[in-house]
Amino acid sequence: MNTFIRDAVYAFAGLKRLFLFQDGWRGCFDVSYEGVARSFRAVIPTLPLYALIQIGIVYMIQDAGQAHPGFPPAYLAADFARIWLLFPVSAALAATLFSRKGPYGLWLVVHNWTVFALIAFQAALVIIYLAGLMPPEALWFFLAIPMRFILLIVHWRVATATLGLSWGAGAGAAALHIVIDLIAATAIAYALAG
Repeated sequence: MNTFIRDAVYAFAGLKRLFLFQDGWRGCFDVSYEGVARSFRAVIPTLPLYALIQIGIVYMIQDAGQAHPGFPPAYLAADFARIWLLFPVSAALAATLFSRKGPYGLWLVVHNWTVFALIAFQAALVIIYLAGLMPPEALWFFLAIPMRFILLIVHWRVATATLGLSWGAGAGAAALHIVIDLIAATAIAYALAG
């Protein structure tokens, strides 16, 4: 657990530097084979945060006056797996298409920690809502519109910085993953959400 905490502290320091366009962010991420594998341990604390978000969404829908029995477990499992397992495949495709296989490991590590940070941020919003400090309409609006924009910008910045691409090429690499992810999320929702 101590390595996880150390990795998380360094990763969040690196993310802060990355998103503030400061130098030195690369040194905060371990891109060795072990470091890449360890970055997937971010899945563990993300799982309860993901569950909290899904519970909050169900309450939000019910607060808006619509009946919602909750999401089927198969849908939740497939959606959570999509979040963590699809990116390595779509990123490998993008890295190959943009001839950037070398920094693929860095992109993977930074992305994993970024996913953890983004899910923690969304969970914090849900906690504010569940505490009665935010109306359901505000949570719905934020998760539906600004959060989508934030996800786009974050993926764009991470792809551009980790792969060493221009802003235009970085947008293409990020867009490739986002489109594949959107297709997969839609397919999972239609097949399993009920």
